Amino acid sequence: MGRGRYERKILGSQTENGCSAEEFFLYRFYELTPEEQEKVFLARDSRKITKKYNVNRKFINTIYHKERCNEYFSKYIKRAWCVNTEITEAEFIRLFQNSRRVFFKPATGHHGDGAMDFDISPENIREVYRILAGRDRGVVEEYIAQHHRMQALAPSAVNALRLVTISSNDIRPELDGEHLKILYASQKMGGVNSVVDNLVGGGTVASVDMKTGKICTDAADDQGNVYAVHPETGVRLKGFEVPYYHEAVELVEEIY
Repeated sequence: MGRGRYERKILGSQTENGCSAEEFFLYRFYELTPEEQEKVFLARDSRKITKKYNVNRKFINTIYHKERCNEYFSKYIKRAWCVNTEITEAEFIRLFQNSRRVFFKPATGHHGDGAMDFDISPENIREVYRILAGRDRGVVEEYIAQHHRMQALAPSAVNALRLVTISSNDIRPELDGEHLKILYASQKMGGVNSVVDNLVGGGTVASVDMKTGKICTDAADDQGNVYAVHPETGVRLKGFEVPYYHEAVELVEEIY
């Protein structure tokens, strides 16, 4: 297909569906019929839903601010953490002296930008403190030791199970009368040598069957590549059982 024809198709998709040029190639709109294109969930659709249903902006701002989020959910943060600009060297050493690794995240921002991890030992803990104290404000956390099966799946990052929820009582009581509904589940995975599991950081994501807790699709990255096995470890994805999936669902319900 020539460049001019591509440009016309991109402009047509932007007009009809609000599809960006990046999404045009990511979702291969050039291979889809108009009916199939209408079914693709785009960034525009995500923004509309976020605006419509995330009505408590004060709480949403807390969620997006890592420091305030840790404070708000302190009952569920089962690891040592601090704010890098508000802790002395002596306090830092006392807090993390038994840790083998720490992870730093800027207080605000997305996509893992500015995230760093450090191995900790008695010999280097003061040096790590000085590096982190010199960074912009953020959260330092003890690194999570994930389940051994999740570690075998993708060892470079802590791989998060994402459970997307909606409160029907708060938004639209007529939906189904439930207090909380889990819309879908997905398993995020770090990519090859990626310390974060999000897509723009080199990670991949696959859907999880909400009844069985098993991965039920191939994974994809943000370049549109599809993987039947994890690109670093070769672990087959479909049928992989997420450890403690049902307990995670119960935890989300309890937190809500």
